[in-house]
Amino acid sequence: MGDGVIDLNIKTLEASVVNDLAEALMRLPEELHVRFGDGVCCPHHVVPIYALIDCYRSRGVNVETSFDEHSDIASVFCKGSLDRPFGAVWRFGDQDALLNLFDATQKEVLKLPRIGKGFKTAFGWCLSEVMDNVLQHSQEKRGRPAVGYMMVQYVHAERLLKCCVFDLGIGLYESFSGTKYNPATPTDAVRLAVQPNVTSGNGQGNGLYGLRELVKQSGGGRLEIKSAGARYLFENGVESVADALAIPGFAGTTSVDFQMRFEDEFSIDAVFPNRGGSVDVWMEDHEVGDDVVRLKVLEIVKGTVSRDFGREMRNAVENVIENEHKRVIVDFAGVEMCSSAFVDELIGKMLDRYQFVRFLQHVELANVSGLNSMLIDHSIRQRLGAEYNSSKETA
Repeated sequence: MGDGVIDLNIKTLEASVVNDLAEALMRLPEELHVRFGDGVCCPHHVVPIYALIDCYRSRGVNVETSFDEHSDIASVFCKGSLDRPFGAVWRFGDQDALLNLFDATQKEVLKLPRIGKGFKTAFGWCLSEVMDNVLQHSQEKRGRPAVGYMMVQYVHAERLLKCCVFDLGIGLYESFSGTKYNPATPTDAVRLAVQPNVTSGNGQGNGLYGLRELVKQSGGGRLEIKSAGARYLFENGVESVADALAIPGFAGTTSVDFQMRFEDEFSIDAVFPNRGGSVDVWMEDHEVGDDVVRLKVLEIVKGTVSRDFGREMRNAVENVIENEHKRVIVDFAGVEMCSSAFVDELIGKMLDRYQFVRFLQHVELANVSGLNSMLIDHSIRQRLGAEYNSSKETA
């Protein structure tokens, strides 16, 4: 038998909370009740907590969670849909799960308002590299499969995407064991990990180095790596390496937490000038010509009956036009009915931004049904009519 029932009341999310939870779980209780307050929900705190709870549940511990009425953490723990991947913790353990999460995240990034040139490709590269590192390097030596946890958070007020990828594997220090580098301490291992062309065996050794260099290109960029009792931090243009508290019960573990301002411009080619040019695979899959991209409405947004969905679709179209310099086919295939608000947000506001001739140069509408055609025509007449009346009043 274990220690019976343990109650853990977490009022605010801080670094020490992860250790408090790990120490409670190490006692292997029959039941653990974790009560969360209304603390600020940040990925670098929430993801390790979620991972610990998930790990011990898989070992047979009954972990119950409850949340204060106004707690943001409840929505993080409740799995969302891949249509809305931001703001939830996701578990992945193989390439299929990784690819599903990656594709969903790339699509969600495209819907952000006015992302900077190169941001989608840069953020996608960073995310895929760190997630793949989990599958390649984090296996437990006791034969347990590699499992990673990931969360991306959109902070509208600061124009930031925050991301944390975490695993309960062997850690960076142990992963370098038996290699030519042979670091003496976990802090030496963390220093090595962000250097170019340094690998523990299965890769090219540019993942964490490239992540650091791309984070440096962002005005609000921040990178924190914690592993096996060591911490690397890049913040406000300053780098530091120091000892840190290891998670009780786990000699390794690795947490990679980074944030990037999505309105900034990024260049992978500046980090790897000899790599032959960066490729956005998601965008490439949607190209139907050298300078044309087809965006299917029902692939980008979940529905067509609200202004919010119209705004997301418009963001996606405008981001392709502005950042990729391509013409966009907006494909309404399968859309039976749009609301007037959706059409006005998507079509009407693009007309306001680009004006009629430039709109025709940038956008083509395809597979529009009769009812939707009528709504689009009405939105165009309204917008053009309002502009005409305004010009008459000022003449």
